[in-house]
Amino acid sequence: MRSLNLICLFAVTFFAQSAMAENRPGDTASPFGDLQTQLDELAARSLALEDSVPTSSVEGRTYCFVLNLQIMRGRANSDTEELQSNVIRRTATFSDGLFEASHISNNLNNQLDDGTVTPDDVNPIGLLLGTYTQTGSKVDIAFDTGLTVSWYVSSNGSVIHGSSITHAAFGPPGMPPVVTVGQVRNWILAETDPLDVCDAENQ
Repeated sequence: MRSLNLICLFAVTFFAQSAMAENRPGDTASPFGDLQTQLDELAARSLALEDSVPTSSVEGRTYCFVLNLQIMRGRANSDTEELQSNVIRRTATFSDGLFEASHISNNLNNQLDDGTVTPDDVNPIGLLLGTYTQTGSKVDIAFDTGLTVSWYVSSNGSVIHGSSITHAAFGPPGMPPVVTVGQVRNWILAETDPLDVCDAENQ
């Protein structure tokens, strides 16, 4: 009986080896036969994911540019004050280290000492030009106006934000300032298609 069991075991092993030799993994639709196809698909998906990884680079991109500018003026001799809230909208591009932003709209609210607020559509302003360098998520810009700022970019490069606070005083040398000016700037740039419209609300 034991001999019969051994003979049966040898026979099963022999036939199994024959079947595997005749049907190699690459020649059959079994899971082993699909292995190379699955590996090829996995490699293709990995390459596609690598190609689609977002970049924070601003190079060659176009943005809808909005600057919210607050200007505070104090005049010591006449004790008058003035507060201006200015929203400037532009279309901005980054290319080969050069920054360019063309004017779309420039709207102003001006508050005076008498408590009145006067709206004003300011005359169109010219191109804003500058140079830029980007290191990771930080973009340093030197405008042609002499102002230098640092902006910060989202991980996919679609949104840029920056802010700055400046102060200046004017008057005769050695005397208390006659006029003091404080400015607060907040920039937001959102990526758009070059043909998209960057209009302000209600305009």
